[in-house]
Amino acid sequence: MLHRKIDVLFLIILLGTLSSLGKSLADPTPATIPTSAPVMPASAPVVPKAGEPWTNSLGMKFTPISNLSVLFGIWDVRVKDYAAFYKATAAGSHWQGQLYDQSENNPAVFVDWNDAIAFCEWLTQKERAEGWLGSNQIYRLPTDSEWSIACGGGTYPWGDVWPPPNGVGNYAEDLTLDGYKRTSPVGSFPPNRYGLYDMGGNVWQWCMDWYHASMNSEELRKNDSYLNNDGGGEAYKVIRGGSFAVGISRPSSRRCDAPDDHQDDFGFRVVVEFAAPGQQTLEPPKPLWKEKKIIHDISEDPPAINFVSGCNYFSGKGCEQDYKQALKCFLQAAEKGYAPAQLMLGLMYEQGQGIPPDYEQAIIWVRKAAEQGSPDAQLNLGQMYYDGKITEQDYNEAMKWYIKAAGQGNAAAQACIGLSYEQGTGVIKDVMEALAWYNIAASQGSKPAISERDILEKELGPQNVLIAQKRAREILKQIQTNQAASQNNSTEPSDTTIGSNVPKCSGSGVLVSSTGLIVTAAHVVTDSNRFSVITANGTKSAKVVQIDTANDVALLRCDGTFTPVPVRLSQTVKLGESVFTIGFPDILVQGFSPKMTRGDISSLSGIQDDIRDWQISVPVQPGNSGGGLFDKHGNLVGVVVMKLDTVNIAKATGDVPQNVNYAVKSYYFMPLLDAQSVASPPMRTDSTGEEKIEDVVARVQKSAVLILAY
Repeated sequence: MLHRKIDVLFLIILLGTLSSLGKSLADPTPATIPTSAPVMPASAPVVPKAGEPWTNSLGMKFTPISNLSVLFGIWDVRVKDYAAFYKATAAGSHWQGQLYDQSENNPAVFVDWNDAIAFCEWLTQKERAEGWLGSNQIYRLPTDSEWSIACGGGTYPWGDVWPPPNGVGNYAEDLTLDGYKRTSPVGSFPPNRYGLYDMGGNVWQWCMDWYHASMNSEELRKNDSYLNNDGGGEAYKVIRGGSFAVGISRPSSRRCDAPDDHQDDFGFRVVVEFAAPGQQTLEPPKPLWKEKKIIHDISEDPPAINFVSGCNYFSGKGCEQDYKQALKCFLQAAEKGYAPAQLMLGLMYEQGQGIPPDYEQAIIWVRKAAEQGSPDAQLNLGQMYYDGKITEQDYNEAMKWYIKAAGQGNAAAQACIGLSYEQGTGVIKDVMEALAWYNIAASQGSKPAISERDILEKELGPQNVLIAQKRAREILKQIQTNQAASQNNSTEPSDTTIGSNVPKCSGSGVLVSSTGLIVTAAHVVTDSNRFSVITANGTKSAKVVQIDTANDVALLRCDGTFTPVPVRLSQTVKLGESVFTIGFPDILVQGFSPKMTRGDISSLSGIQDDIRDWQISVPVQPGNSGGGLFDKHGNLVGVVVMKLDTVNIAKATGDVPQNVNYAVKSYYFMPLLDAQSVASPPMRTDSTGEEKIEDVVARVQKSAVLILAY
C-alpha cells in the first residue's frame, strides 16, 4: 500500500515538475484544425497608415490608440487566424486547435510566447510578399507599457465600480458575470474606450517584455509570492489581462510565465509597428529558439537562455528533439548556478536521457538545486531518498527535504509528509498529523491528498477531523510566518518550526483520574514543551501539571472523560508479588499497540538500596518509561522508570544481568495526586480467585497512554 501511494505521488510530482520546466509530456489528442479559408477583405491590398484604422489580409482589425505610435488589434488573435499560420508552417506543434468547444472566431489558446512571436514573423513576411505591409512595418506583440495605455485606465477593466456589472467580460464561472464556461467569441462584450475588446478576461495576453518583479506593486507581490521570482529578469515573459479561468485581474497587475509555457487560457493580440522616420526597414522579432539556435558558443549565453534552449531541445520545440543537445544546454546553465537547469540535468542523469544513467551525478545536481531553495528540487531529492532506487534509502533525509519543500507551499511535498506520518516512515506514526498535512495539500488541489484525506476522515470520525483541521491551521500559520521572514531576510524559509511535529521522544503513562490526569516518569517530559497523548479515546493534546524530578515522576493533563485505574499503597506490596506493565516500547520498530510484560517484585528497594524504587523482573525496553506497574488485580503500584544498563554492567563485572529493572513506588507520586484532589477508584480485589489475567489486562489497557514529547 505504501509503495503504491508513493509511486502515484512521484509520477504526479515528476510530470508536474517537468511540465513546468518546458516539457510537453502528454498533450491531448489534437482536435481538427479549421480548414476554411480566412475571411478576405473585398478590396485590393491596402498598406496601413499610422493613426488610421485598418483591416489586414486575414480580416484582423486594428485601431490607433492615443499617445501610441502603433495600431492595436481590436481583439485577440482568433482560431481561424492562427489556423492559417499553423497550416502554412506546421509551427507550434503542441497547438490543439479547437481543443474544446470553440468557434473559429474564439481566441486561439495553448499558444506560448515563442509561438505568438513566430506568428508575427510569419504574418509580416506573408503580407509583405502580398503587398499588405511595407518593409518598414511589422507585426509584433504589444509592449507592457503599450498594453497598459491601451487598457484604458480605471481601477478595473470596465471602470471603477465594484462589484462588476453583469456582462462586462468573460471571467471565472463562479462569478456568474457571463454565460461562458471557457472562451467566448471575440467581440462578445462591450469594448473599452479605445474600441478594444477583452482587455480584461477571456484569455491572457502575452507582451514583449521580460518580467521584472518591480513591475508589480509590493502589495500584490506580498499577496502572491510567486511574483517575486523574476529569474533575474530574463526567465519569464509578461502576460496581462486575466482569463475565463480566473477571477478579476486588475489592469495594473502582471502575471509572469516561461516563454514556452502554453495553457488553455493563454492567447495573444498583436500590434502593427511603424519604423521611425528615415528608417527604411524594420525586422520583426524572432522566437527565442530561432535567435538562440546553438550555432555559437552557448557558454556566452545567460543561464536563462541556456535553460530555455535546453527545454526546446528536450521537448522538440521549434527544432528536432535532441536530448544530447538539451543536456549540453542544461549543463551550461547548471554550471552557472541556475537551479531549474540543475534540477533538469539531475533528472536527465537519473532517467538516462542523452547520456547513460548516472545516479551519482543525478543526486549531485538535484541536491545543488535543492540547496538553492528550489521546492521542486527539494521534493525530488526527498523522493530519491524515500524510494532508495538511486541512493541508499533514508526516510529521515527524505522527510528533511519534504519539509523544506512543503514550507514553500509545495502541495506534492505536503502530501508526501502526510503519507510519511500515516505510514510511520521517517517519523513516528501519527495519523492525526497525517490528516493535518493531507488537509493542507488538499486545499491546494492535490488529488492524491484529497483522496487520502477523505479515507482518513471516515476512519477517524468527526471529532478527530476537527482536531486535525485545527492542527492544519497551526502548520499553515507556521509556514506563512516562515515565508514572511524569508522575504524580509532574503533567505530560504526555515523549516525548524514546521518540522517541530517530529517528537523528541516517546514514553508511556497511565490515567489516574476520570478527568484526564496522567502519571508518568519525569524524564519523559523534561526538556519538551508540547505533548500529545494517544489514548483509548483518540489522540489528545496534553499539558504538564507538575514535575518531581527528584523522584522521577510527573503529572500531565488532557481533556476528556476516561476510565482511570485505582492506586494501591506501595506499603502493602510484598516481595515476590506478581506484577505487570503495559506500555509502548520502541514504537518505530514494534508499532503503536500497547505491549504487556509481567514478572515479580524482585526487591523492595532499588539501586544501592534506594527505598523509593522497586527492583522488578518485568522485561522493559526504551519507551516503557512512565508506564504503570500493576498488581495482579490491576491496581497501580508504581511507575516504570529505569532499566539496568546491561552493556556497562557486563564491562564492569564480566557478567550480563537478566531482567533487572526499576519502578518508583506509588507512595512517591501520591502526593502529586493529593495536590490535585484526585479521588482514586476503589482498589480491585478478587476474593473468588477466578478473574483471569487477560481480563485484568483488557481492563487496565484502557487507561494506558502513549506520550509523544515535542
